Formats: sequence, structure tokens, C-alpha cells
Amino acid sequence: MIQFLTMIAANDLRQGVIFEHNGTTYQVLEFERFKKARAKGIVNIKARNVATNGVQELSFKSGDKVDDGSAVNVNLEFVYADKRREILIFSDPETKKRIELSETIVGESKRNFLVQGLIIQALASSDDLETAQIYDVTLPKTIEVEVTEAPPNDKGDTASGSTKPVTISSGAKISTPFFISAGDWIKVNTELGTYIERVNS
Repeated sequence: MIQFLTMIAANDLRQGVIFEHNGTTYQVLEFERFKKARAKGIVNIKARNVATNGVQELSFKSGDKVDDGSAVNVNLEFVYADKRREILIFSDPETKKRIELSETIVGESKRNFLVQGLIIQALASSDDLETAQIYDVTLPKTIEVEVTEAPPNDKGDTASGSTKPVTISSGAKISTPFFISAGDWIKVNTELGTYIERVNS
């Protein structure tokens, strides 16, 4: 587990950091620093309210301090998506207890690459997953997934660099070379949403 410091200098805020301000817990999305001659620097923050998912702009002097969000990193295993309730079901890999997260916390770009059994890392308020609040999740940079649907390969579609859209086991669509077929397993970059290579033939 990674435990953060009790207080954070505003000048040290970075993307992804959890902090508390005026009783509200935020996660830094973007930050900018400005400094004028003979004046303290200004730190402008665009932050997500982790309780409401609303985005707010905050401004601090570089010498200001904010309370640390007391976050820890925990592992979660993806089980399935409850599309009707727009809920994603995870479990604690050790205890197998179920944890429900809203799709808005995970985000669509990450949701596209959640496959059953995938272990992800979650930023949580504590390591007690029954009571913890989940702030954010991080997927492995690359994963291996099965291609479930792919258009047939046409003889005229063999030009170097040509691609076609395929559907992977998470339900997402990505572009792959024309030689990829349904049933193939491929490696994809979850950050870019791109094909890397075929891992079986």
C-alpha cells in the first residue's frame, strides 16, 4: 500500500493526486503554475469532486497547503458489468467480496477494456474495501483480449498499413491489421486504445 503525506504543498500538486479542501475531497485533473516578479507563485488547479464527479477550478498560492486525501492503492478484479444499472462489479482478489462502482468513476475509455478476470489498481480512501471510497482506477498499460467479431479478409485489402475495425471481448471496437480474424488473441494498449500485436496464430 502507498500512504500519502498528511499535508501537501499546493506547489506539489500533480495530476492524479487526491487532496481535501474546505471539507471536500478532490482529484487533480490539470494544473498550471504562474510566477510574477517579487510575488508568490500561483497554482491553478482543475479538480474533480470525487463525491459528485463535478469539475471545479481552484487557485492557490504556492506556499499554501492542503490536506492529503489519505489514499491507498488496492487491487480489484473485474467481474461483470450491470448495464441496466450502469454499475461495474469488481471483487477483492483475496476475499472475493463484491464491490460496485459506477461507470462514471471508471470512465468510458477504461470501461472499454475491462474484461472478466482483469486485475486493476484502484485509488481508495482506505484498504477496507467494504467502507472505502474509490477515487480512481488504473488499468494495466497493455492487456491481451480475444477478438469476438471481425469482418472477412478481402483479397484487395492487403496493402501495407491497411486496417479494419474489430470487436474485442470487452465489447469495444479497435482497428487492427486485415489479417486479424475472430478468435484471435491480440495485445492492445489500454491508454491509447490501439492494437499492438497478435499473440496467437
